[in-house]
Amino acid sequence: AAKLAVPTGKQKLPLDRQDLRLVVAALRERGRQDFVGVRDAALFLLGWTGMFRSSELVGIDWDVVRPIPQRGGVLLYVPYSKTDQAGVGAWVSFPAVRKRRCVQCRHCGG
Repeated sequence: AAKLAVPTGKQKLPLDRQDLRLVVAALRERGRQDFVGVRDAALFLLGWTGMFRSSELVGIDWDVVRPIPQRGGVLLYVPYSKTDQAGVGAWVSFPAVRKRRCVQCRHCGG
Protein backbone atom coordinates (compact mmCIF):
# COMPACT_ATOMS: atom_id res chain seq x y z
CA ALA A 1 0.00 0.00 0.00
CA ALA A 2 2.89 2.36 0.69
CA LYS A 3 3.93 2.15 -2.98
CA LEU A 4 0.57 3.65 -3.99
CA ALA A 5 0.94 6.69 -1.74
CA VAL A 6 1.86 10.07 -3.23
CA PRO A 7 5.60 10.62 -2.67
CA THR A 8 6.54 13.33 -0.18
CA GLY A 9 6.73 16.73 -1.83
CA LYS A 10 4.60 15.63 -4.79
CA GLN A 11 1.22 16.84 -3.59
CA LYS A 12 -1.45 16.76 -6.28
CA LEU A 13 -3.22 19.94 -7.33
CA PRO A 14 -6.85 20.29 -6.23
CA LEU A 15 -9.64 19.81 -8.74
CA ASP A 16 -10.57 23.21 -10.19
CA ARG A 17 -14.14 24.42 -10.66
CA GLN A 18 -14.25 23.72 -14.40
CA ASP A 19 -13.07 20.12 -13.94
CA LEU A 20 -15.52 19.69 -11.04
CA ARG A 21 -18.37 20.69 -13.35
CA LEU A 22 -17.27 18.10 -15.92
CA VAL A 23 -17.06 15.34 -13.30
CA VAL A 24 -20.45 16.20 -11.79
CA ALA A 25 -22.09 16.43 -15.24
CA ALA A 26 -20.80 12.95 -16.11
CA LEU A 27 -21.98 11.57 -12.76
CA ARG A 28 -25.41 13.20 -13.14
CA GLU A 29 -25.74 11.65 -16.58
CA ARG A 30 -24.99 8.29 -15.03
CA GLY A 31 -27.48 9.14 -12.29
CA ARG A 32 -30.24 9.15 -14.86
CA GLN A 33 -29.65 5.44 -15.14
CA ASP A 34 -29.05 4.53 -11.50
CA PHE A 35 -28.90 5.95 -7.99
CA VAL A 36 -25.13 5.49 -7.75
CA GLY A 37 -24.45 8.39 -10.13
CA VAL A 38 -26.64 10.75 -8.10
CA ARG A 39 -24.97 9.63 -4.87
CA ASP A 40 -21.47 10.01 -6.31
CA ALA A 41 -22.24 13.50 -7.68
CA ALA A 42 -23.57 14.58 -4.27
CA LEU A 43 -20.48 13.21 -2.51
CA PHE A 44 -18.16 14.90 -5.00
CA LEU A 45 -19.89 18.27 -4.51
CA LEU A 46 -20.01 17.91 -0.74
CA GLY A 47 -16.36 16.89 -0.54
CA TRP A 48 -15.16 19.66 -2.86
CA THR A 49 -17.33 22.37 -1.33
CA GLY A 50 -16.41 21.45 2.24
CA MET A 51 -12.75 20.81 1.37
CA PHE A 52 -13.03 17.42 3.08
CA ARG A 53 -10.43 14.73 3.00
CA SER A 54 -11.82 11.39 1.86
CA SER A 55 -11.57 10.02 5.42
CA GLU A 56 -13.70 12.92 6.69
CA LEU A 57 -16.25 12.48 3.93
CA VAL A 58 -16.78 8.78 4.53
CA GLY A 59 -17.08 9.46 8.29
CA ILE A 60 -20.22 11.56 7.86
CA ASP A 61 -23.35 9.81 9.13
CA TRP A 62 -26.77 10.68 7.64
CA ASP A 63 -28.17 10.73 11.18
CA VAL A 64 -26.30 14.00 11.79
CA VAL A 65 -27.40 15.85 8.64
CA ARG A 66 -29.89 18.59 9.52
CA PRO A 67 -31.86 20.83 7.12
CA ILE A 68 -31.64 24.59 7.67
CA PRO A 69 -35.30 25.61 7.16
CA GLN A 70 -34.83 29.39 7.44
CA ARG A 71 -32.15 29.68 4.74
CA GLY A 72 -32.19 26.35 2.98
CA GLY A 73 -29.15 24.14 2.78
CA VAL A 74 -27.93 21.66 5.36
CA LEU A 75 -25.92 21.49 8.54
CA LEU A 76 -23.85 18.37 9.13
CA TYR A 77 -21.59 17.06 11.85
CA VAL A 78 -18.06 15.96 10.93
CA PRO A 79 -16.97 13.66 13.79
CA TYR A 80 -13.22 13.89 13.19
CA SER A 81 -10.62 15.44 10.94
CA LYS A 82 -6.86 15.55 10.57
CA THR A 83 -6.73 18.98 12.18
CA ASP A 84 -9.08 18.02 15.06
CA GLN A 85 -6.45 16.50 17.35
CA ALA A 86 -8.83 16.44 20.35
CA GLY A 87 -11.49 14.52 18.38
CA VAL A 88 -14.23 17.02 19.25
CA GLY A 89 -15.78 17.16 15.77
CA ALA A 90 -17.44 20.16 14.17
CA TRP A 91 -20.76 21.28 12.67
CA VAL A 92 -20.39 22.54 9.09
CA SER A 93 -23.02 24.63 7.29
CA PHE A 94 -23.74 24.26 3.57
CA PRO A 95 -26.07 27.04 2.40
CA ALA A 96 -28.47 26.55 -0.48
CA VAL A 97 -27.24 28.02 -3.75
CA ARG A 98 -29.65 29.53 -6.22
CA LYS A 99 -27.30 29.82 -9.22
CA ARG A 100 -26.84 26.52 -11.07
CA ARG A 101 -23.72 27.78 -12.81
CA CYS A 102 -21.80 28.32 -9.58
CA VAL A 103 -20.85 26.06 -6.69
CA GLN A 104 -20.89 27.71 -3.26
CA CYS A 105 -17.63 26.84 -1.58
CA ARG A 106 -15.06 27.85 0.96
CA HIS A 107 -12.49 28.17 -1.84
CA CYS A 108 -13.96 31.21 -3.53
CA GLY A 109 -17.04 32.23 -1.53
CA GLY A 110 -19.25 31.99 -4.56
